[in-house]
Amino acid sequence: MPECPACQSVQTVKNGKAKNGTQTYLCRECGR
Repeated sequence: MPECPACQSVQTVKNGKAKNGTQTYLCRECGR
């Protein structure tokens, strides 16, 4: 999984997809 750009945590989970089809992620540490 990619790291969070806000807090650099690797605790990210898949969170659906953007309108353009790109996978989006949610950070478990900071909630972004």
